Amino acid sequence: MLDEKTIEELHSYYDRLPGGICLVKADDSEEILLANAELLNYYQCANWQEFKELTGGTYRGMVEASDYIPLKDIVRVKGQPEANYAYFQFPYRTREGHFNKGNALLIRTTQKGLGDIWSINVMKSKYSRAPGETENITGLLGGTAFYKRVNEHIQMEKIDGIGGLYCSVYFNLTNFKLYNSNYGIEQGDELLRKVADVLRAHFPYSIIAHLNADNFALVAPRDGVIEQVEAVCREVDEMIDNFSITLKAGVFFRDPDKPSEYTANSAFDMAKIACDSIKGDASRSWATYTETMGKNLAARAYVLENFDRALRNGYIKIFYQPVVRTLTGKLCGMEALARWEDPERGRLTPDMFVPVLEDAKLIYKLDSYVVEQVGKRLRTMEDSGMPVLPISVNLSSADFDQVDPLDVVERVVRKYRLPRSYIRIEITESALVKNGKKLQREIDRFRKAGYQCWMDDFGSGYSSFNVLQNFHFDELKIDMAFLRNFNDQSRKIIKSIVLMAKSLGVHTLAEGAETQEQVDFLRSVGCEKIQGYFYGRPMKYDDLRVHCRDKNLREETRQEEFAYDKLGLINVLTGAPVALCAVNDKSMRILYENDA
Repeated sequence: MLDEKTIEELHSYYDRLPGGICLVKADDSEEILLANAELLNYYQCANWQEFKELTGGTYRGMVEASDYIPLKDIVRVKGQPEANYAYFQFPYRTREGHFNKGNALLIRTTQKGLGDIWSINVMKSKYSRAPGETENITGLLGGTAFYKRVNEHIQMEKIDGIGGLYCSVYFNLTNFKLYNSNYGIEQGDELLRKVADVLRAHFPYSIIAHLNADNFALVAPRDGVIEQVEAVCREVDEMIDNFSITLKAGVFFRDPDKPSEYTANSAFDMAKIACDSIKGDASRSWATYTETMGKNLAARAYVLENFDRALRNGYIKIFYQPVVRTLTGKLCGMEALARWEDPERGRLTPDMFVPVLEDAKLIYKLDSYVVEQVGKRLRTMEDSGMPVLPISVNLSSADFDQVDPLDVVERVVRKYRLPRSYIRIEITESALVKNGKKLQREIDRFRKAGYQCWMDDFGSGYSSFNVLQNFHFDELKIDMAFLRNFNDQSRKIIKSIVLMAKSLGVHTLAEGAETQEQVDFLRSVGCEKIQGYFYGRPMKYDDLRVHCRDKNLREETRQEEFAYDKLGLINVLTGAPVALCAVNDKSMRILYENDA
């Protein structure tokens, strides 16, 4: 028993704090040493004596008998190391018979004069939740109730002078729209319920929320959290069994020395940033927030705030990278690429602003701008009497949600009086996985209108060959990763892609060639075109003209393009002797001969 002076001193401190606070002996007796005034109020007790009579003076008596779990077991979460703290919930009845629910932070500590104790910090919650507190599909907390409850617990940590015991975890079910599209809304809802059940199983004492369609969040003890996050992602991914639809997680660990710097919202913003950083990384299921990500967030904000100004003021420049035909070594086209030359920040590379604009659904503005500038450039080339080379432009899958890209291109073609063959349309393979059915229709529209459509980054995704079954492309741009890791394996893969493409009547272009060895190999297997630093980096058009003149890269004519496109589809990888020749009235020139 505590002496009266000690009890008085404890009450003078704990009675002034928000929330109900209870001190319990950290032994099997779980004897209650102190209950502050607010906790007595929760239990509708006028004084300590009434509370002691109601509870029997033990923690067991504070809880409904059927829901009692010893405090030492509450911190023993399956699969995690034993901790000295936990968030948990417990139902209780008041002295007047009302049924309530307590949300509590449990901390094991040692206090002078008290020894080893449990400190239970309680926030009262009605068992029947307020309308809108839980969302209907999963039964988990909704966003508003979740953030309110997490902020309450952050306040508890501050009161106890502890910080960083718990961390914020944000989950994103990537490509959930694709799941709904493939299996229907009802099956999508069933998947969300299963994900909720997995989260409950792995984080039984955590505060968990379903924030919106494909996002979940929770507050969990930091000890062992990564192992549990990995287990959740693995279990959900195995349940879905589709490489394109996976669960990703971001984790934010609060600095224990600066607990007051964070609110629930800011902590989960950082967890979301970490989660978003690996959306396109098939090798990772989770990431933790770092300061570098914070800097990236600031850069993202700069892009969004200044993008329209950059377009108006001409800070977005169009660079062109040469494309060379392997049979002739002649320049056969260019790819148009956007570069942002900012007066404050200098040059912003595409990876600094393109993903930001895609996420913000603003990429259509950039792509429309590039198409406009390319049309203007082609008109200038035509008017000056220079050889006109086709230029390829990139379209994002997000473009098709905001505008009609075919209409955008058609308006430019009419405005600058251009043949449709001058502009080539590039769409990345990853875009086809995300928005397949719609893009299939749109690609067919482009091709019927007279435009060539190319698949960019072929081989970068999981379903490259499946994509070829469902989509009709004029050219495959083989992903530069195969040349970046240039070995026997990549040679075999490139060779098989080229052979397959020829059998389908599809042209091939390899990206990322940097060495003579790579160029020679690509030529030997019949790859028709090459784009890479070996022939030139992306550069402004006037610089490109000088570069091509210095490198003796002459432009092919439109007649040559037609003839070489036909020759390029011939399979030269055969045991029979094959030679490709250019013939006129006076001479014959061998362009290529195979080993046989």
